[in-house]
Amino acid sequence: MKFEESLKWVYAYAVALLSDLLDYAVFFIFDIPIIGDIFDLVAVALLAPVIGKYALIGLFELVPVIGDLAPSHTIAVAMAQTDILGWRKK
Repeated sequence: MKFEESLKWVYAYAVALLSDLLDYAVFFIFDIPIIGDIFDLVAVALLAPVIGKYALIGLFELVPVIGDLAPSHTIAVAMAQTDILGWRKK
């Protein structure tokens, strides 16, 4: 794997983990779901150029309560890295 490719995945995982952690903090500390939804939309926008269609899996976070507790951005990056659904361009 090339260095640029590795750096792309480090960036994607960092954005995903930070977004999921912020989601937990907003959900449990502030109890204001709309702030978490804004973080989720920003995360999808930041991840889309890197992981493509897999970033749309992060929109699962917009589902009330259940989606807020699922680490869907991190799961989306892991799925994109393994290309489990075959969506990445070759």
